[in-house]
Amino acid sequence: MKKTLQMLRMGALLLMGCLGWYTARASSPPADTTELVALLHAIDSLASEGQCQALGPMIAQAQAWGRELGDPWRTRALASGRMHSKCLRGAGEYRRALTLARQHAALLERELPGSEALMDAWNELGIILFRLSRYDEARAVYERGLALARQLFGDESIEVARFSNNIGLTLGDERAIPYYEQAVRILRHRGDTASMEAVIFNFNLATTWYNAGELRKAVDGFRSTLRLLEALPDASPGNIALVKNNLSVALQNLGERDEAMRLLLETRDLYESAFGPDHPQTAYGYSNLGLFFYDEGDYGRALNYFFKALAIRRAKMGEQHELVGNLYNNIGNCYRGLKRYQDALDYCEKALAIRLAVLGPDHREVADSYGDLGAIYQEMGLYERALA
Repeated sequence: MKKTLQMLRMGALLLMGCLGWYTARASSPPADTTELVALLHAIDSLASEGQCQALGPMIAQAQAWGRELGDPWRTRALASGRMHSKCLRGAGEYRRALTLARQHAALLERELPGSEALMDAWNELGIILFRLSRYDEARAVYERGLALARQLFGDESIEVARFSNNIGLTLGDERAIPYYEQAVRILRHRGDTASMEAVIFNFNLATTWYNAGELRKAVDGFRSTLRLLEALPDASPGNIALVKNNLSVALQNLGERDEAMRLLLETRDLYESAFGPDHPQTAYGYSNLGLFFYDEGDYGRALNYFFKALAIRRAKMGEQHELVGNLYNNIGNCYRGLKRYQDALDYCEKALAIRLAVLGPDHREVADSYGDLGAIYQEMGLYERALA
């Protein structure tokens, strides 16, 4: 059975809280800018509260006043347009957010070329495209932001590190490694390792090493990530559990079973304490313990954890979900190991039905299901069924 790491996309989601770093650097406003300042504060407040519907006219008014007043207020007012798409993105309205983000970037290209505000506009547009799984488009936008960040702040700036990391996220394979390495190197060079960003950059690099088969580098990377994370005073148990889980999977693949098991048990305890016994994240911890014991040939203990995970996922995700299908398949393989072939067939057939419905007939996991069923029939001596 394939072991999966809950990594890259989780890394992406973690990162979103660290983006949008632009801060206006204007001096204290003169008295005749009071109305504009109040309006800009109102825009920020409404956007942070998710009240997106009122923002359009307010931003238009702020930008008109900013043009009348001139810089630095013109720049600050024009930059406020990003708040509308950011608000819609926060509400999950990605299509509308995308339209507004494109319009905002085009406006700044015309009126504020080469500016920090334009760099932020590229960043916002990239986030939305990434959330829409339009990774090639997101990467092209992030590359424009990276070039502008280098021009504005230099090669060793935190802005360059952030864009490099984001480009890596859009790649999702070994091509991302030099981008993640650059992000990690910049933060180390700056001495900025006591931050969640440092954790995320190291986490994404370790993830990509694992996916590329560089298991020793992945283990070292996850150890570094864990040290950085546990040093943060506000580190969440859920994030610590995630890193420990991924470290344990990498160690298990290197054959370091004892430490892998210890970490998996710690991960289970952290998930249970952070999320409760009925949360999908806790199910993930149970599932990985099941995979560990399956590999050890301890099918009884593996089944115990797989059934715990299955109960949670069926309740939270419904029957027709890929992860439910994966657990049915794992349970079927445990029964196969116990030579309880009819039970093995029942669960593997359930897995196949879900995978066909959810993934389609040409997906790799559907092929895996057919292979598992064939192997069961072969062990039962039903060779014609195995070949069917």
